[in-house]
Amino acid sequence: MSHLVDLAKLAQIDRLIRRRATGSHDDLAEMLDISSSTLFKHIAYLKEELDASVIYDNDMLSYKYSRTPKFHLGFE
Repeated sequence: MSHLVDLAKLAQIDRLIRRRATGSHDDLAEMLDISSSTLFKHIAYLKEELDASVIYDNDMLSYKYSRTPKFHLGFE
């Protein structure tokens, strides 16, 4: 997988997390047309490399940021 594709997927994940519209892990993987293991790698990258405070909210059934990240992936 190329870095541009990874960046595009990370931007999609970031956008959905900011909207709190990811659904469950399996839902998000299906939305992005990637495997669960690839999604776990992307979430780990956000947490470890970009210091994003990604958590899963069981009440909302969605991933969210526990604090606003200092980055923005994608275009505005």
